[in-house]
Parts: sequence; C-alpha cells; structure tokens
Amino acid sequence: NYYDKKTNKKKCQAKWMHLSKADKNLIREHLPKYIKATPDKQFRKDPLTYLNNESWNDEIISFANAEDIQSKQSLVNKIGVQ
Repeated sequence: NYYDKKTNKKKCQAKWMHLSKADKNLIREHLPKYIKATPDKQFRKDPLTYLNNESWNDEIISFANAEDIQSKQSLVNKIGVQ
C-alpha cells in the first residue's frame, strides 16, 4: 500500500516472503526516499521490478542532486576544465 503502485500483487507477495529480514529492513529504509524522489508514480518502477532488481541498493537521484550536478558542470565550463 505504501508503494502506491499496485501491479503483480501475487508475485510481489511471493517475492517479499522470500527476502531476508535484513533486505526487508533495507527496503523499509530506502522506500520513503525513493517515493519522495518519484512523486509521480507513473515514473516509479513496478513493484516486482523494484524487488527483482534489488533497487533498494540503488542511489536515489533527486532533483536537488540534479541541480548540484548542473552547478558543478557549469563551474567546470566557466574555468575551462574539460
């Protein structure tokens, strides 16, 4: 319910039941950040994809991170370093 994208419920439940307790805890820590970074649920991974790809180990790329990257690239361009 928290993920708010209901697809492949049966397969997701089966996958969840086979995850270790440590992985479940990592998911519980990662998921709020991932949801915040993808407020439009159409751009979130399907729940089964999230579980199968172990996406809780992925870096969260948020809008703030994207702005930081652009700022750094702009600075590099200004000083002429390539």
